[in-house]
Amino acid sequence: MSIPKTILISGDFADWTLEGLRDLVNRAETAGVETIVLPDGIAPAKGGEGWPDALILIGWLAAQTSRIRLAGMVSSLGHQPYNLARRLASLDLLSRGRAGWLVATDGADDAYAAFSGKVRLEGVDQEQREREFATVVKGLWQSWDTDALVFDKEGAQFFRPEAMHTLDHKGEHFSVRGPLNVMRSPRGTPDLLEEADIADAVTVDNRQAALAILGE
Repeated sequence: MSIPKTILISGDFADWTLEGLRDLVNRAETAGVETIVLPDGIAPAKGGEGWPDALILIGWLAAQTSRIRLAGMVSSLGHQPYNLARRLASLDLLSRGRAGWLVATDGADDAYAAFSGKVRLEGVDQEQREREFATVVKGLWQSWDTDALVFDKEGAQFFRPEAMHTLDHKGEHFSVRGPLNVMRSPRGTPDLLEEADIADAVTVDNRQAALAILGE
């Protein structure tokens, strides 16, 4: 079996553990896997185990890897677009351009229940809201040009005002002025992944299955 470009982590967190996950990601990087997608699963409303915050896991794993892209499969239901855009942009800086976001669609009912969806979002077109959410996030990532910071002490200029862009988004579900208070990473912006981007991903629900795919 050839080494997959993308591995999508699934299953119960108890079948992984932090140490097992770290070991797997390091082995995947060595084997040539390009992307690991981490779940951000909410504990089911009927009971069961959830996952740790995927974006915190990305930060932890980024410090222990050097090349592999780390993406979180995160639902928009538990976030505001500015908050999520800021966290992902920060991760892209910390990981030197290896952070990504895959909009989670699985487990939406659990996320809806966990984040008071019935109170906040009853009657809302969820697909429309999700599209607008992603549009706002992408727009906020363009808040600063790559050459915005000049650090001109003698000229008393920290940045070029024309290189900062407010978003001024006013939509059906969100109103966000911007700009984002995080500079661009050296490569530009985090990756916003779509289903087509992971069409060839191999899903694994425990560490042993993942190691078998890597030929170990």
